[in-house]
Amino acid sequence: MRNNNKLAYFIIAICTIWVLFSISKSYINDIKLNNYGIETIGRVIKFKGISKTKGFEYIYNVEGKLKKSESLIGLEENIKLGDFYKVVYLPSNTNIKKIYSDEKIKDTVAILKAGFSREDIENMPK
Repeated sequence: MRNNNKLAYFIIAICTIWVLFSISKSYINDIKLNNYGIETIGRVIKFKGISKTKGFEYIYNVEGKLKKSESLIGLEENIKLGDFYKVVYLPSNTNIKKIYSDEKIKDTVAILKAGFSREDIENMPK
């Protein structure tokens, strides 16, 4: 019986360490994005998921190359296919990025400067 208790405490300790590590890593990435992040514009290209877990794919431009990423949709978010949103990424690691789905971009000049075409803008939902 004592071995089972030790195993249970060990599993709880490992899970606690993993959760703390994940939270601290996310916090550190947010600080890096706020201090060193570069702003660009991303476009929603596809919705994913079913039931409770829904998300979307988006593309954004990094030094002339289009990158694809995905994000989860919150309950209160009203995201539409084809819309443009603010994206912040780290230049040292472009896999660390964040899309701000509450900051919709409608400025066509900014969208063109971010590497999207006039066709992308014309296909933007009204």
